Amino acid sequence: MLSRISFYFCIIASAELFQAYEFDRDISYKMALLSSAAYADNLEACLFNIFGDKIWQNITQETFRDNTSNSISAFVAVSHPSKVVLLSFRGTTDVVQLLKQVASFWEKENFNNKGYVLGYWNVAFKGIYQKLEETFIQIAMKYDSYSMWITGHSLGAAMASLAAMQIVIDHPRLADRIVFYTFGQPRVGDYTYAMNHDQMVNHSFRVVDYIDPVVHLPPCRSLLFEEACSTYYAYHHGLEVFYETEDMQKSSNFTVCKGSPKDEDMHCSDKYTFQCLLNPIDCISYHTHYYHIDLGEFHKSSNCSLKQYMETIPLIKLRKHAYSSN
Repeated sequence: MLSRISFYFCIIASAELFQAYEFDRDISYKMALLSSAAYADNLEACLFNIFGDKIWQNITQETFRDNTSNSISAFVAVSHPSKVVLLSFRGTTDVVQLLKQVASFWEKENFNNKGYVLGYWNVAFKGIYQKLEETFIQIAMKYDSYSMWITGHSLGAAMASLAAMQIVIDHPRLADRIVFYTFGQPRVGDYTYAMNHDQMVNHSFRVVDYIDPVVHLPPCRSLLFEEACSTYYAYHHGLEVFYETEDMQKSSNFTVCKGSPKDEDMHCSDKYTFQCLLNPIDCISYHTHYYHIDLGEFHKSSNCSLKQYMETIPLIKLRKHAYSSN
C-alpha cells in the first residue's frame, strides 16, 4: 500500500513539474551526438573522438535480434565530469527493419496499463532493455546524485520513450532525475499513453527538424481534410521543440510548442504533416540530419570526429524551401 501511495505521489509531483523545465540547447546537442554514437561500430572510439578521453566510462553496449534477425542496439555509459548516467538507443539501420515498423502501425500492445503502443517498438524495447536494465539501474543507484539521460533517434527515440516510462513505473523515485531528449521521434502510442508520459516523465523534449516526415507517423488522423490530430489515433507526448529552418544548427531559433491541441500543436511541425507527400525524397534529410549531423552515418565518414566531419561533408542542399508557410 505504501509503495502504491508513493508511486501516485511521484506522479502528481511530476505533473506539477512538467512545465518547470526549460529546453537546453547544449544538452540537446550533446544528446543528439550521443544518439548518433549509438549507430557506431566502434562505440568507445566514437565517444572518445566526440567528447575526449575518459569523459564517458563504464560503457556497456548490447544487441538484440528480432524474429527476422533485425538488429536492435543500445548502450549505457556514465560521465563523472557531467554527473550523468546515460541510456542511448540506436535508430533504424536498414530498409527491412523500416518496413517491419511500418507493418506494425496497426499492431497495438498494452504497455503496463498506461495505454497502447505500437507492437514492433514494444518488442524491440523489451528485447534490448532486458539486457541493459540491471546495469543501468545499478549505476543510477550507485551515483544517486547524477542525472539520468535517456535519448535516441528515430526507432531509438521510440524505444527511449518506452524506457523512460518503464523506469518511472518500476522506480518512481527516479522520476525527477530523468532527462529525456529525442530526435525524429515517431508517435509511440495512443492518446492515453501520451498523457501518461506527460505526467510521469516531466523533463521531456521531442526535438523536430522542420519537415521531418517520420514525426508524423503513424498518422494521428484518418482523413486528409481533418485539420487537427484526433485522440482516437496515434498521438505524441510532449514536449515538442520545433526547429523551423532549412539548415538546423545548434544556434538556430526554435519554438517550444505549447499550443493546441496539447502535444500536437498545429503551429509547429503538425502544420507540415502532408507536405512531404508530394516530394518525399527532399524531406528525408530532415529526418536523418539533426544539428547538421547525419546521425546514422556520422560515424562512417569521420569515425565520429566532428572537426573532420564538418570539413569534409558539404552543406545539405536538398532542402528546397517549397514548403514555406509564408
